[in-house]
This record gives sequence, C-alpha cells and structure tokens, in this order.
Amino acid sequence: MPAALVFHVGYPKTGTTTFQRRVFPFHAGLHYLGKFIPGYDYLNEALGREISTLMRGDHAWSGRKLQELVAAARAEAGERPVLISSENFIHVDSQPPEIVADRLARTFPDCRVVICVRRQEDLLASFWRNHGAFGSYLYVAKAEGEGLSLPLSFDRWLELNFRCPFKNILGVLD
Repeated sequence: MPAALVFHVGYPKTGTTTFQRRVFPFHAGLHYLGKFIPGYDYLNEALGREISTLMRGDHAWSGRKLQELVAAARAEAGERPVLISSENFIHVDSQPPEIVADRLARTFPDCRVVICVRRQEDLLASFWRNHGAFGSYLYVAKAEGEGLSLPLSFDRWLELNFRCPFKNILGVLD
C-alpha cells in the first residue's frame, strides 16, 4: 500500500511559515516535499511547477505529471506519510478554492487535507500588523483622486478590503 498523502492548506497567519520552516522539514516521521521556507522550493523544480499549475492553471489541467511525481515520492517514502504544504492552495491569485479542491480530489482521491484555523478577528489583526498597515497584499478599488497614505489604520485597511473582498484577505476567509 502506498504511503499516505497529506496536503496542508496553509491559511494565512495560522502558523504555516513556522510549520514549513521549523517542523515539517525536520519531522522524521514525514516525507516532506515542500514548500520549504525561506527558499519557497519544493523537493524539485518539476514538483513546484506542477503544484503551481494545480493552483493557478487553466481549466484544462490534467494532473497526470503531478500524479507521476507524487507516486515516485510515495514509493520513496516507505511508510512515512508524504506531505505537501502551501498557503497558495487558497490564495486570491489561485483558482477559486472549489476548483483547487476538486482538482486535488480528482487527482488524489485517497489524499487527506489538513487545515489549521485561527479566530478570524485575531487572524485579521495579525495580517494587518504584518502586512496591511503598509499596503502589502492589498488590491485597492478607489477613485483616482482618493488619497492613500501609509501606514493605514486598521479601520481604513479593513474598509479598503471590503471594497474588493474577493481579491483580498477577506476573500480567503469567505
């Protein structure tokens, strides 16, 4: 029987980077394929490209190459579960989450999915402190003459997010 296959869907500000940097690569009981932080690499370039295509590719994506790469990793893993982690499975620049989830389910029907959660109010406050106050990762829908001075207050940042929620952190949380 092949090794178990686990996808870690890393919602923002739920410890994903810490897991990718400090836990997954060093856990002897796992065969970790990536995402390795700080390099943002996978076990090999081909795997990285296929994971990226799974998340961002057009509707003609087949998954065959990814199946081959993962099958080889599962054979190499022995009894250890194979783990792939990425926060981009639910990123605003990826395909909608339902498409990514359908692709995973069709390509790897026996896989397991791990999602870490955090109280949304705390997640938003952390995201604002680390990124939002400075306008990072913010798609803004505003009038041409409307000012945007940084740093943004939490209320101003949240108001800007609500103008275009599907392209910002709010869309990820929906």
